[in-house]
Amino acid sequence: MENTNSFLVDVVSGLTSSPKSLPSKYFYDEMGDKLFHYIMNQPEYYLTCAEHEILGKQGEAIFSNIKINKRIRLIEPGAGDGFKTRLLVHALMAKGYECTYNPIDISANVLDILCTSMLKTYPQLECEPIIGDYAELSEKIPDDGLPRLMLFLGSSLGNYDGEASINILRNFSALLKPGDFFLLGVDLVKEPSRILAAYNDASGYTAQFNYNLLTRINRELDANFDIDNFLHFPVYNPILQQAESYLLSKQVQLVTIKSANVDIHFGAWEPIHTEISRKYTLDKIESLSTNSGFQIISNYTDMHNDFCCSLWQKR
Repeated sequence: MENTNSFLVDVVSGLTSSPKSLPSKYFYDEMGDKLFHYIMNQPEYYLTCAEHEILGKQGEAIFSNIKINKRIRLIEPGAGDGFKTRLLVHALMAKGYECTYNPIDISANVLDILCTSMLKTYPQLECEPIIGDYAELSEKIPDDGLPRLMLFLGSSLGNYDGEASINILRNFSALLKPGDFFLLGVDLVKEPSRILAAYNDASGYTAQFNYNLLTRINRELDANFDIDNFLHFPVYNPILQQAESYLLSKQVQLVTIKSANVDIHFGAWEPIHTEISRKYTLDKIESLSTNSGFQIISNYTDMHNDFCCSLWQKR
């Protein structure tokens, strides 16, 4: 769980700004994690199946571009449940390679669960979790001469705007040595209605995911949001090529955050911006790699060209 003081500061800052916003990282409490798992399994959410197809069918092709003598080090910020990583580990083990895996998270409990699960499937795997955020890792990754492959999958980069996405990629680049590799998973630009449906599933899980952020604020910050007074409202912005999620206030209302002794005024239909999910062209992927210290080795797409896993090498 994020530090309560940071949560409070970020929420108050976002809701007293114009326009109002809330950081998307706070979606992921216990209930948010469950809801996102449901979202990923909805038929509209094509991203999961597309990325799994790439990693499952093209794992050997990906590793054919990486020189491995015997062992490789996989480094994964924001590893989640490690399901996608298993596909790559499986491809490695099938080729007879050994692997040291460094999942990275701020939660020791999350990492313990992940490593326990991974080792049940692959007992020969060396799982060495690293506790910390992305900015504190330079001294925590062993300098043992192993080739490094950093993973940033699941379209996670899409949650950052243009400048922030370059900054985070440059931070990752700083953790690698020239010749090391980086595998980025991103969603590709496509017909807007398909993109929008992925963030507005018919079963309503994405709406619940958005509303749960207000429920979390009520619970942890002693606020009094009435969820029924807000509308989940996703849109696709074709200029910026990104899905955007909002919560719209259905009426004029006043919300109190008691932990900060702050009242937040909402006008009728005033939005709270909660998330972006940027989509990419192959030209944009090329620009990202160049501007963050990498060069593209190869792009791998699924059969429908919905998603891309792009293999980069640090210059």
